Amino acid sequence: PNSLSPRDIDLITQLPRNPFAFSLVVAVVVVYLTAVMLLHWQDNKDKTRIKLIDLPDNNPGHEHCYEVLIETGMQYGGGTTGRVNVVLFGDQGVSETRELWSTKERLFETNSRNYFLLNLRNTL
Repeated sequence: PNSLSPRDIDLITQLPRNPFAFSLVVAVVVVYLTAVMLLHWQDNKDKTRIKLIDLPDNNPGHEHCYEVLIETGMQYGGGTTGRVNVVLFGDQGVSETRELWSTKERLFETNSRNYFLLNLRNTL
């Protein structure tokens, strides 16, 4: 490893005397802090978008629960405003067709993840 000498510290204290080097360091720090703030804001925005949607037509008496994740693409037009239906297939059976919808959430937008809770009478 390189050792730190008093000459290295002297170079740091002379940084304000060189306007180009000083401007470069300030610009890099500003870009870094801006990127950190923007990415932190996007992370918080993504956290609020992740919710488990309990389908309105779920029957509380049905004891078999399944979580369904639908991801949409990042490309332009990667979402949909159409109706989305699923049929779950398992080793022990097939579910009825279920529509994935919610009156409270906007669903299937571009670059989104929608989690749904489906209650079924029988195990799959």
